[in-house]
Amino acid sequence: MHKNYNTELHAFGAWTVTGTRSCTQVVTMQRTCTNAGCGLVERVVLPALGHVCDDYTVVREPSGLLAGAIEITCLRCGRDCIVYTAPEITAEEQFADISTDDWFYGGVSFCVMTGLMGGMDKTTFSPNTAATRAQFVQILYAFSGKPPVSGTTKFTDLTDSWYQDAVLWAYQNQIIGGVTKTEFAPSAPITRAQIVQILIKYLHNVLKKPAAEPADLSIFADSDSVPGWGREAMAEAVARGMIGGFTESGAVYLKPAGSATRAQVATILKGFCESIA
Repeated sequence: MHKNYNTELHAFGAWTVTGTRSCTQVVTMQRTCTNAGCGLVERVVLPALGHVCDDYTVVREPSGLLAGAIEITCLRCGRDCIVYTAPEITAEEQFADISTDDWFYGGVSFCVMTGLMGGMDKTTFSPNTAATRAQFVQILYAFSGKPPVSGTTKFTDLTDSWYQDAVLWAYQNQIIGGVTKTEFAPSAPITRAQIVQILIKYLHNVLKKPAAEPADLSIFADSDSVPGWGREAMAEAVARGMIGGFTESGAVYLKPAGSATRAQVATILKGFCESIA
């Protein structure tokens, strides 16, 4: 074994913390090497603490792909929460194109067992297929119980009936905007930044949740590529643990303009639901 005694050791400064760790909120810690000309940043993400309880009420028994649900009161934060129990049939057992070894399995499994997402058919989930803007709004509409709607939107390109009510509901609740003044682009792939913007607007305008302390987006190598209209939403989503980055060559990227696959949508939705649980 050989040692290189000429190698300079890093001298890190104090840790700085973004956010306040709680049952549902993650915390990002970072520190920077103070050696001249180095500037190496070391980051650690601490997961949310999770809810704890000593009693529960059964809301729904498991049935097929759908999970069971129990209601608890958290001993740590005092909130009433719904916790899901294992379904009779797992997503891996149902769909031939996903596996527990996949990075996205946790998100897909959660969305399938809660009924947020289904397969493209009985045996195919299609995790790598790009999700469209209309599909995502439809998922959120279903999550809200498909409340009845009436009226019209300003969009002239809503040609299919299956998403009409969902888009109208989202438009009337100020959750969505168009790609132009009169176009919604229902069939266009939805981007990660658009998903985050929609979810944060839903959080504030429908669920009436207060804004969380924003995260520092500068920890991501491509933070400058987050569009101005989506920066506040992205910072809150990161702080809430709703969205994370992609690690490439030692750096972490948000990829806000990238189209979101069904697997990525499922992962983001899981983070969203856990952040409001």
